[in-house]
Amino acid sequence: MQHTVDICDNSKVLKDKSPEEKKKYIEKLCDDKSREVGACIGPAMLSYQDKRYIMAPYKFK
Repeated sequence: MQHTVDICDNSKVLKDKSPEEKKKYIEKLCDDKSREVGACIGPAMLSYQDKRYIMAPYKFK
């Protein structure tokens, strides 16, 4: 699973899109990746539910 996505204006996906479409596409990528990471973190947190504190180094909106 890839954790980072490099986005550039001349990529195959973004090349023919308008600035508005590019913005929407990038927002969708960010939302999808946040959900994907959350799906991994959720079960991991359940395994530590007997602990008082759980530190997670992720930045969500």
